[in-house]
Amino acid sequence: MKRSLILLFAGAILVSCNAQSTQTEKGGISKAPLEKTNENQPQVDIKVNKEYDEDGNLIKYDSSYVEYYSNWGGDSILLDSLYSGFEPFMNEHYSDWFNRPFDPFFFNDTLMNHDFFNNNYFQKRFELNQKQFQQMFEEMDSLKLKYFEEFDKQHNKK
Repeated sequence: MKRSLILLFAGAILVSCNAQSTQTEKGGISKAPLEKTNENQPQVDIKVNKEYDEDGNLIKYDSSYVEYYSNWGGDSILLDSLYSGFEPFMNEHYSDWFNRPFDPFFFNDTLMNHDFFNNNYFQKRFELNQKQFQQMFEEMDSLKLKYFEEFDKQHNKK
């Protein structure tokens, strides 16, 4: 009796194991790919450093495994142009903020005199102005998207 229960239990486990497989739309099971299918495969750099004593015994072992993309998504010169043009674009739209970013949040408030000597002055100012920070970050993100669109128009003319 014990033996049949163990066999039944082992059979149930084997039947229910579907590791590394996914369900398809038609209800069938397809094996999941074990390797990346992305076109842009990273370059892999593996370095192993070993140090031995005078008797030949291993005394230090160090290794590093690095994956990197040498030219991810296109022309590296184009990416350099994209990055180098972004700062002037943002300075054009937010020049005052980049020069003195916290003035409007901490020093332009006439009511700051009341809590200036509290221990949590800056934290409280941040909490009171959190909606303004959020709005400013949203504006900056939309400007970044606008910059990407303008850059794309300039560099992808056909």
